[in-house]
Amino acid sequence: MRWLPIFCGFLVIIDGYAKLLEVRTITGEISRDAAPGTQVVFDSPLRARKQNPSQITISIVNDRAADAFGVFPTVLSPGDPFAVILRNVDLIPVMDSNNTFSVPIEAKFFPDEDGEHEKLSLNVELLPGVPEVPRLLRSEQNFKLSQRLTSGIVGKVGIKNLAKTDLDKFKYELFGGFNELFTIETAKDGLFLRTSGCDPETCLELPAEFTLLLRVTPLATFNTANPEPTEIALMHLQIARENVMGPHFVKREYSTSISEGSTHFQEPVHLEAVDPDDVGSIEFRLGDPSDVFALDAVTGVLSVKNASLLNIENIGTTVKLNAEVTDGKNAADTVEIDVRIVEADGVLSGEVEDVENWEFEQPIYAFAVAPRQRNVGRVSLINEAKGNIQIVEGGAGNFDLDSETGELTYLGPIERVAKNYTLKLLATPHPHSNTVALSIAQILVAGIGSHAPAFDTPYIATIVDSDTPIESKVAQLTARDFDKNAALVFAEESVECLDFLGNAIDCDGVFGLHPTGDIVVSKQIPDRLMAVSMNISVTDKTHRLEDKDFAAVVITIRKEKTQPDVDSLFKLESVPEPLVLSDDLPVDTYVHTAILKPLSFENNEILKPKATFSLNNSPRFKIDEKTGMIYIAKSLKDLGEANITLKVEVETTQGTKKLHSVIPIEAIPMDVDAPEAGNVNPDGHLSLFVEENAPPGTEIGQIQVKPSPEGGDIIYQLSGKPGIENVIQLMEDGKILVKGPIDYETTKSINFFVKISNQLVKSSVVTVNVRVVNTNDNSPVFNKTESNDANVLENAPIGTFIASLTATDADGDDLSYSLDIPENSPLTDKITIDKNGQILTSDSLTGLEGTYNLTVNTKDQDHSANKEIQLSVLPTMKCQPMFVDNQAVVFKVSGDVAPGKTVATLAASVEDAAECEPVVYDVRFLGSANRSATSFKLNSASGVITTQSSLQNFTRERLALVISAASGHLFTQKAAEIHVIPSELPEAPIFGMKHARFEVPENNAIGDVVGSVKAASHDGLPVYYRLEDPQDNFAVNEEGEIIAKKVLDREAVQMHRLKLMASTTENFDKKATVITPIVVSLNDVNDNGPRFDSTHSDVVIQATTVPGHILTTVKAVDPDSALNPITYRAHSVAYKHDGKATNIEGMVGVNQTNGQVKLLRNVRELTGGSLEIVIDAVDVQDEVEHIAHTTVSVWIADLDRHIIPILIHRNPVSLGAEQIRQYSSKLQANIPSAKILLQSLQFYSLPTEANIAPIIVRDATLAKFVAVDKTNNTILPWKSIRDAIKDLDIDGLSLVSGAPIAPAPATDLMSAESSIVLLAIVFAVLLSLILIVLGIVLCYYRNKFRTERKHLLDAKIVAASINRPPVRPFSPYLERPPELLWERSTTATTGSSTPERRSSYSVQEMKIAVFS
Repeated sequence: MRWLPIFCGFLVIIDGYAKLLEVRTITGEISRDAAPGTQVVFDSPLRARKQNPSQITISIVNDRAADAFGVFPTVLSPGDPFAVILRNVDLIPVMDSNNTFSVPIEAKFFPDEDGEHEKLSLNVELLPGVPEVPRLLRSEQNFKLSQRLTSGIVGKVGIKNLAKTDLDKFKYELFGGFNELFTIETAKDGLFLRTSGCDPETCLELPAEFTLLLRVTPLATFNTANPEPTEIALMHLQIARENVMGPHFVKREYSTSISEGSTHFQEPVHLEAVDPDDVGSIEFRLGDPSDVFALDAVTGVLSVKNASLLNIENIGTTVKLNAEVTDGKNAADTVEIDVRIVEADGVLSGEVEDVENWEFEQPIYAFAVAPRQRNVGRVSLINEAKGNIQIVEGGAGNFDLDSETGELTYLGPIERVAKNYTLKLLATPHPHSNTVALSIAQILVAGIGSHAPAFDTPYIATIVDSDTPIESKVAQLTARDFDKNAALVFAEESVECLDFLGNAIDCDGVFGLHPTGDIVVSKQIPDRLMAVSMNISVTDKTHRLEDKDFAAVVITIRKEKTQPDVDSLFKLESVPEPLVLSDDLPVDTYVHTAILKPLSFENNEILKPKATFSLNNSPRFKIDEKTGMIYIAKSLKDLGEANITLKVEVETTQGTKKLHSVIPIEAIPMDVDAPEAGNVNPDGHLSLFVEENAPPGTEIGQIQVKPSPEGGDIIYQLSGKPGIENVIQLMEDGKILVKGPIDYETTKSINFFVKISNQLVKSSVVTVNVRVVNTNDNSPVFNKTESNDANVLENAPIGTFIASLTATDADGDDLSYSLDIPENSPLTDKITIDKNGQILTSDSLTGLEGTYNLTVNTKDQDHSANKEIQLSVLPTMKCQPMFVDNQAVVFKVSGDVAPGKTVATLAASVEDAAECEPVVYDVRFLGSANRSATSFKLNSASGVITTQSSLQNFTRERLALVISAASGHLFTQKAAEIHVIPSELPEAPIFGMKHARFEVPENNAIGDVVGSVKAASHDGLPVYYRLEDPQDNFAVNEEGEIIAKKVLDREAVQMHRLKLMASTTENFDKKATVITPIVVSLNDVNDNGPRFDSTHSDVVIQATTVPGHILTTVKAVDPDSALNPITYRAHSVAYKHDGKATNIEGMVGVNQTNGQVKLLRNVRELTGGSLEIVIDAVDVQDEVEHIAHTTVSVWIADLDRHIIPILIHRNPVSLGAEQIRQYSSKLQANIPSAKILLQSLQFYSLPTEANIAPIIVRDATLAKFVAVDKTNNTILPWKSIRDAIKDLDIDGLSLVSGAPIAPAPATDLMSAESSIVLLAIVFAVLLSLILIVLGIVLCYYRNKFRTERKHLLDAKIVAASINRPPVRPFSPYLERPPELLWERSTTATTGSSTPERRSSYSVQEMKIAVFS
């Protein structure tokens, strides 16, 4: 909605074009929860046109809109801006999906309100208000995860108030173990718990169950002293254990040796593998089957399967075996075993003897373990042989075996009943042997005979208010023990406390645990405490041998909603400066809104404030008591300065709060315009200059005020930085004079402001910039710290440094140096001085030993100075130090270098070091660099210069120095330079505007300046500009001006968004670069005419069509915005028939606004021909390039003669335009000389008797076509082409013959729905018949079964009575005596003397006795 002007133009004008107001965008924005008096924000300012001849008044003409919004000010001078102000957001009705409210505005000339006026509509888009804190649907939520933890969504976290909150404005934090694997992701429909996944090794470390704590807080800075509203929830995660990783070998290769024909390896091969997830069992196997070797699937021990095949002739000297280990699900791991075959005579008898004696002392061990006993026993080898003993099968991980000592340890739980374990043990000798030993250990773990206690719930989470009283119960732990005499005792094992930032804090004793399992508040809950995690145990004190059970308790602290302080919460927004108003504002003009500082959501819900506003002793103003909006009640003429006393009574749930405030008012007379300076540039700046050292009273310039018809005195006021009045004097007539000393060396420019006022307090401000012009008023001065004596060796190389004599000029002028040498001196042309004041050798000095006096001169344009110097040329000796050739003399060092860092090394040497004294170095800094001497340190023995302190104060300086090397009384010197470079990049520049918007007309010239955005650096460094992204349309020059590279077309791109970069470095380093967005909006120019979608269209109507019928509607589109509306008109109308054409007037009419073409006269006489209508669309009258044309051919057909009826066997609703074109093409193929046009589509109906409505066939369509001959503009009678299409029957299309259409058979006309119903009825009947037959068959076999069973029972009873044994005493209530389990077992095993039939008779006899 923000860019609605792009589609609907700049204005919605009701009464002509914009005449009084200048409005470029008609849509503004305001928040739904904005306070009364808030201004609606528009992209461009709303203002009165500068061309208006007089003032205008504006008002809102709709009562409903006027209740919700207001305009300010209501009286506008030419060019004055105005604003739309919110009065009451509750009075805005409920909007549609666009959420936009229309505010109609009317503007009139003032005071002639009956004259010309203008109406327009402004759109106000209501933006959503500040969202609420998300309220979590559940305080606890469970999630199940696979151990194959991959990146993705874990589950959704429900939000109660999703429609009232903005999830992106809050922070979501997870606390707890493994929280780094999870994050909270926001979406339109709520929050989602996402995992980043983990590699299989890390996933194996995840516990089966763990909990994360989710905390939701605002993105604003968190304040622990006064916490923001926080939502907390617990995320319980369960990890399903899976077999996700396969086993792998401990070693990647094995090797051994074996003799020919032997079954014993020299080095036993025992493969070892581990399975990280420990799910399932592992199996060893050889990759390729072998006839010689075998690998034990359980132990991984390699053995010889057929020793007869183990010989070098058969398998060679080396055998490579591939072994695999697998768990049956994951990929197998492989390892290579190298077996070296040695000749049989290489085996020693002692080695075989060792192999034969390698056995366990016992083939089977038996141990018993008492409750809580850990030591099981010891297994050992014969003769206490040493080896590696390990468990290879059994034990379920409950036992540990010391591989060296053979000690067995029980690690399992306390058992209630006794359990038997069978362990398979394997021993391998070390370091060398050729066999393994196997044994079995049977272990009986005794039970304690009682049940261990167990918690009913191993995890409890609860939420406790921070103000919960002491001794209040917050949780109840319950446990169960099936022992009758159990006495359960609860104990606290550990406690962990967290604050609001997730840091561990001390909260000892805040929560206590009773022996009964109740957790209570023992102390006042601290304000910082957020969550407490307790580990609780339960034991049975009557059964000391039982294990403990553990439970986790997580207590979340819910902060108390403190009662707000009414006195400190309610405050009025202050008005520090007077409200300046025009004294001619009309009554009821909006002035100001008294605003209470907003409350937080929680405080607003608690207090429910209701404010009432009033004014005290302010008769010229009135206030809306509900909204606080202040309006003018009486004229402000002659008011001047005044105060409005504001009173506010705020009713809350905790009482009434009264507030007072004073609003200063200044009424400005509008009879006189503010004075304006005439000699300033368009930006309101006055640029002047003055020479330095100008005497007091020197005139710098004058502010010339434009003459005013009202006249009156002008008042000038000077303002600027402190002390400006001591330098500049401003006279009453606007002249600017010099008052104090002005020195260019200290001040390059003087900036200040001049306020120009008239007697009616109307004023304007002029910015004055005075540039100080430098004059050459200072002479050069030599540096006093530099010595007047210099020495040089006679064998010094050409270019050797002798001395440095530098001078400075306070004016900053360039200095030149020259050297005066006495006439006839042998040093003439032997030495020279450079532009920096350094004296160097220019020729050999050999033989010139002695002392010479020289003069060094320096000068600028007007002044000069000189200095005497004494130069000594010393003889050359073998102990003369000489600096090494080609040494670097310029050294760079960073300003932030650490103390002790080596900066430079200048080494010298002597010809005969053995006979000469050691070389000693000294350094001297020259000129201004002398102040940096304490920052460096010279090693006098090595010539190494290191840093001694920070160099930040010398950044970007070049420090000149001379280092001397001396051996005894002989020495030499060398000049060098240290360049201190910046340690950090310079600061980024600052743009004057954070973002810029330029409006330019389209069709510009290449090279036009679109706009300029300047940036300034902090320390005067140059600023470089460039665009962030390469642009084909724009470029930026070194001044920051945006230049068009191409002609810009609004119809192609309406708005260009650029990003301008400014940097203090040429390579645009990130830290030294700033970016500002720039929007270039193209204003539309009417450079395009309207365009029709089609240049020709055909319409078929019946000859009976009545006048007023709309034939068609033509539509043209203008690529330009709605600068000029499109107007439609009929260019010409012609009737064409039999190759003839006649122009006809008044037959059709074209609506100028919407392009509707309407029939105006009867067309019965024009049957068989066509009306050819040429229609124009224009947006600018009488311009050919802005006129578009289209032609509409209206064919007039007779229903009986011209219509071709075609029956399409499909529902008309399902027919599309493409299918109609296909049917037309089929007709066209049969009538190639004509063009086929569609007249209408309708349901096909069957004729019936008189007075009975026809029967509509839903699955058939009657299409009416006509065939036209365009060569002579005639409609062909359908009977003339009937023979060409009479046999047409293609894909459901056939010709309907005869006027009355004969009814088709019902089966042919039956719809798809009827066919489905009929099939369903037939299917139901058949299914019923099948079920009936099946029921009859089941009843027959059921009766037969019951009859046969009755006959079988009768036969058994008769047989039992015939075979009854002799009569013996028998009690009908005698029960069979109980038999022992071993007796039944013996009978079943050894047989019984009583036949089985006899036993069945006895049982039968007993049953008869009981039931007789």
